[in-house]
Amino acid sequence: MHCKMGISRSGSSVIAYAMKQQRWSLETALAYVRERRAVVKPNEGFMRQLHTYNGILNARSDLILSEDLHYKMMSRMPIVTKEVCQCLWLF
Repeated sequence: MHCKMGISRSGSSVIAYAMKQQRWSLETALAYVRERRAVVKPNEGFMRQLHTYNGILNARSDLILSEDLHYKMMSRMPIVTKEVCQCLWLF
């Protein structure tokens, strides 16, 4: 990816892509990109957007983990059928 100077706009796009694809935090993605292109310095507006995007990705990740944990817990629970419930009411 390239913009006129390759400092702010393209760097921000690459950072956002790395955050999404690699599931990295903003800090990790920024450090990774800067290791490869030291001049990358997203402007203030792009940094605000990247912080917001980092929060969105974290919230989505937490939701997916929560749903995964719920599924795992539910799959371990015994299945209670209608017939079992009716039998319990008889006692």
